Amino acid sequence: MLGKEPQVAARPWESIIETSRGDIIIDLHVDACPTACKNFLKLCKTKYYNFCLFHNVQPGALVQTGDPTGTGTGGESVYRRLYGDQATYFDDEIHRRLRHSKAGCVSMASSRQNANGSQFFITVADEQTHLDDRYTIFGEVTSGFDTMMLINKLDKYKKGSAKVVEAGCTANCQQKKRDISPEVHTVLDALRPVEGKMRQQWEEDEAGWHKLPPRAWPPV
Repeated sequence: MLGKEPQVAARPWESIIETSRGDIIIDLHVDACPTACKNFLKLCKTKYYNFCLFHNVQPGALVQTGDPTGTGTGGESVYRRLYGDQATYFDDEIHRRLRHSKAGCVSMASSRQNANGSQFFITVADEQTHLDDRYTIFGEVTSGFDTMMLINKLDKYKKGSAKVVEAGCTANCQQKKRDISPEVHTVLDALRPVEGKMRQQWEEDEAGWHKLPPRAWPPV
């Protein structure tokens, strides 16, 4: 659904994605797409994206990640932990001002309308207008274009060989927190107890994996 014209923040939050191919820095459109950005930030902070494969690599088009199962069929929003199964997915935030007109657009990946969970993709080519009005653009790459191009080039032969090592906020992101609307802070504060439980679960799972023989480890 098309929304009103967004006031894209002049000083957006930043997030850094460390991958096995290099780092990618993203500016987030927190004012235009608050729901998608809150979801992304909290999933980063709880280490949800750590070791996710780039499971969908389309040469000359995009690279996609964010599914812990590595199959392209998994993943859920952080809101499910807060509101239950009915909040597994959240609605699109589509704006005419945000278009897939250049490489480096960061968008939610979904199989149908208003079904956003945890998966996202990054475009590696300009003018991909067929993606407009279908996927929520919640950020853009400001650094690390060489990394995303390397993933797109190398992993087309061996899909899933690249992975996210860690995703999180930069220090600069915290300094910009005061620029965000009170409504965003309210939801982020409400998610803090959930964040602790998710982080604890991730650490327990990680410890369990490394007690198993290497062949039993999850594909990373």
